[in-house]
Amino acid sequence: NWQDFDAWMRAKVMGGEFNGKQNVGAVIEELQSLMVNSILSSAKTPVRAIIGTTSNAYLNSINQLLGASMRVGLTGDTRLFSASLAHTRGMFELIPEAFKVFKTNLDANFSKPIANVKSRFTEFDRSAERKWTMYGKAVEERFSKNPNKVRAMADAAAWRFANVARTLNNNKLFGWSPRVLASVDDTFRHLLGRARSKEQAFKQVYDAVDSGTFKEITPELLQQAEDLHFNQYFDEFGDYSIDKDKALQYQFKEATLTQDIAKFSKGLESLFSKFPLIRPFFLFARTGVNGLKMNVKNMPLMSIVLDETRTVVMGTAAKLKKNPELYAKYGIETIDDLKQAQNLLAGRQAMGSAVVALAAQKYLAGEMTGNGPLNRSQRAMWRDTGWERKTMSFGGLRIGYQSLEPYDLLFSTIADIGDNMKLMGPEWAENRLQQVGLAVAQGFSSKSYLQGISDLVDIFSPDSTKGWGRVAGNIFNNFAMVPIGGSMRNDIGKILNPYMRELNKDIYDSIRNRNLTTERLGIKGLTGKLPIKYDILNGEPLRDWNFIESMFNAVSPVSFSLKPSPGRDLLHRSQYDLRTTVTSAPAGVDLKVDLSSSNVARSLFQKAIGDYKDGKGRNLEQIFNEYADPELYPEIAESLAEMQRDLKNGLDNTEPRSYRHNQLIDKAFSKAKAKAWSSIQDHPEIIRLVQEAKNQTIQNNEAARKSGEHFQNQTTEIIQLKNK
Repeated sequence: NWQDFDAWMRAKVMGGEFNGKQNVGAVIEELQSLMVNSILSSAKTPVRAIIGTTSNAYLNSINQLLGASMRVGLTGDTRLFSASLAHTRGMFELIPEAFKVFKTNLDANFSKPIANVKSRFTEFDRSAERKWTMYGKAVEERFSKNPNKVRAMADAAAWRFANVARTLNNNKLFGWSPRVLASVDDTFRHLLGRARSKEQAFKQVYDAVDSGTFKEITPELLQQAEDLHFNQYFDEFGDYSIDKDKALQYQFKEATLTQDIAKFSKGLESLFSKFPLIRPFFLFARTGVNGLKMNVKNMPLMSIVLDETRTVVMGTAAKLKKNPELYAKYGIETIDDLKQAQNLLAGRQAMGSAVVALAAQKYLAGEMTGNGPLNRSQRAMWRDTGWERKTMSFGGLRIGYQSLEPYDLLFSTIADIGDNMKLMGPEWAENRLQQVGLAVAQGFSSKSYLQGISDLVDIFSPDSTKGWGRVAGNIFNNFAMVPIGGSMRNDIGKILNPYMRELNKDIYDSIRNRNLTTERLGIKGLTGKLPIKYDILNGEPLRDWNFIESMFNAVSPVSFSLKPSPGRDLLHRSQYDLRTTVTSAPAGVDLKVDLSSSNVARSLFQKAIGDYKDGKGRNLEQIFNEYADPELYPEIAESLAEMQRDLKNGLDNTEPRSYRHNQLIDKAFSKAKAKAWSSIQDHPEIIRLVQEAKNQTIQNNEAARKSGEHFQNQTTEIIQLKNK
């Protein structure tokens, strides 16, 4: 009946349960698509995808060739070695063709509605437009005429809101990134298919020569075999598809991080159906899990934890014949596929071992950073003094490696384990292995496609430097009904206004920080312009880029910056606690003035500390640079060595400020803070905070007085009762 139809249609459109099944609803799905497109709108997104997919695809080919060359001495299998060589050579020879294919795909994808574009983050639905029209008619002709006027108005308003979101999703400027990503995926689908045909062609011709069908392998025979094999990927309508080639399909999904994770995906979908509001934190869960798997596959020895690795290592022709379904999951259908998978595994282990050696060398030389200390506040203050996470130094240049798949996790894991063992000592690490594990897990969740999980944790973490306000502000920013996505607005703002901003933990500051163009235009908002975050060591704005640097960093996922000074490195190795440096007044001030809730005051204090000059005209950075010179201050070098010895011996309870190097650092900071505080005392914001501190002191004293009087009165009454 109509009542059942309305209930079913309402579940489809607005979401809800029908016939025991939970539906998200077309309105929520459209808003989720809006958020995905807004997040993906950054210029870095397709560049990161191109870098990641390229490195995965080409490294797979190179590692397969490397493994085949290593095993040929044991197996004598020159056939698969030569086939692997044909594949790798083809990957490089096809680069000019790949650019042409990309241009063709790009033109095609920009001519389609967004619902007809399939990428790693969006699904293709041929009937999407028809369904949307049907849903619209249901809202107009049924829901809007509901006798319950409030519900009728709410349904109509929600539908109009979703229609605006759909219009934005179809806008080519707003939805440009998914179209580019789809073009990237289509190009690599073509590129890997062509390379696969070159590999298969060589094996076919080799076998034909070996059987006596042909006398020798010639370029003409190889080209004919390649063309015949590649043509198999086209159907009678001329559409290109690799679905029938399980090995190729697996290679493509592995390189693009789009492999299906059945149990995980099913669990997530069930979770999202019940709690759709948490989906923003798991938008790229499949990509994240596949990215982690790809990193682990390329880790020496660690890859054995994966079922795929163990299946391939122990695989034989007999096992393949007995259980073909098990091997088909990994794109293995023939004995050649199995041998090539074993070659790939051997190559990954060899390459991974070489990468570990390189990473260890860079870390021991002090030229590689990871994710920093576990304590969020300490990590934030490191950043505020010039430290950058996930970088590798070459000469005087720091290069970010966070987009260098599939080895970025390997690099950061080595640095994180080393940092925590260095900061806390090996005995500490042995006794508290869960803390080292937490440091490594921190690196796992810090990857860009798993950032949502980290944000979800930050909301409920009491020592988070973000807080729920900033996380919520980032989410709301992506729902803004404007034809430029949130990430693109953020990029434009950083180009026009690159300085980092000092933020409070609220939604308003977070949204403004993601739209810094308004600060450049002079739109001050309700509380004035967002204050600049300054370097407390030299008084310069953090992220003080020129226009060219801003343009480069806006589009490049690989960052470039100058190597930090020796003084900064000393400060980060010293274990000096920087957390309260700019969040409270100096120790000599009678009042307890809290600056943690005022971004204006913190910015003023940062600038004043950075502008400090001692009697010799040196700022803090110059002072610490001299402290870092063992010839000028040998006692500091000895103090650092003593601290490291204590940590190695398990004496981790020693107060860090008891060491000589931290006493000198503290003395320099104390002088700078005292002079800086005196220089800003007349600022209205500081006057306001001081007055608040005075009022709080008066309230505390009054509360103590009343409590004392109450206690005294009770004591007097008890004495009187006893005397009676």
